[in-house]
Amino acid sequence: MRYKLWDTDIGKLFGTFVREDEAMSLVRTLTSSYGPESAGDLELIIETDEGDSRGSLSGRNLLARANEVLTGPGEAPSGPGNVFGSHESNDTRSPLAANQRGRLERSSSG
Repeated sequence: MRYKLWDTDIGKLFGTFVREDEAMSLVRTLTSSYGPESAGDLELIIETDEGDSRGSLSGRNLLARANEVLTGPGEAPSGPGNVFGSHESNDTRSPLAANQRGRLERSSSG
């Protein structure tokens, strides 16, 4: 199986993963950094190794699946998940980048 994580607002592919837990760790990292509402701009497309679609998840369904995969059914999430790395995005069109700018502006004005 392959798991492709997209920012659907700007059409950017975050990555293609062979393990679901790796994709879900990135989902958790992004939504922990930018807020759970940012999951509305994410879509996980699930494909077979041959490229046949097995469906997709986004928004609340994606968050619920990330929590289930990373913590197990019925368990509460314990933290932001694994961080694969950090970098500053220069893509100002990204709603995730806009959210981060808004937080920085609010914190520096108060």
